[in-house]
Amino acid sequence: MNMILTRLAPGTGVRDVVAFLRDGVKWRFPLPMREAPKVAGCQIIKIVDEDSGYEDHIALVQVTPGKAALRAIQRLNRTPLKGRMVEVREYRSRSSRNERRSRPYPVASEHERRAEERRRPNLKFEKHMGPMRFEAVESFRRTHGF
Repeated sequence: MNMILTRLAPGTGVRDVVAFLRDGVKWRFPLPMREAPKVAGCQIIKIVDEDSGYEDHIALVQVTPGKAALRAIQRLNRTPLKGRMVEVREYRSRSSRNERRSRPYPVASEHERRAEERRRPNLKFEKHMGPMRFEAVESFRRTHGF
């Protein structure tokens, strides 16, 4: 399962994120035939808003098996990592198939909550290469164009 960690401290590295997640995915009562949870991929991305100069650091992480990832989300969401409270969520890729605002049929404008594009237009993405790569990063790159 792919996860996203947001609100990371600027100096956070891939090793810090992997060590943080290993504590969250450990089985409390290990069984011999159960698949051991592991972090299969991790990459940190820095997002800079060129208009305001605001920087945001996120991590895209792949954890197997899926039950271990769900357990890590429950255990680690809103816990501190390097002095900052991080949010841990399931990463869901945006595409034209599941984007609600790109549907071809018209929607009544007075009832539409998001009548116009709300994304920030001048974002710059810088990837901090980690030792692990995986497919969710490629999906994020295609979606956000970097």
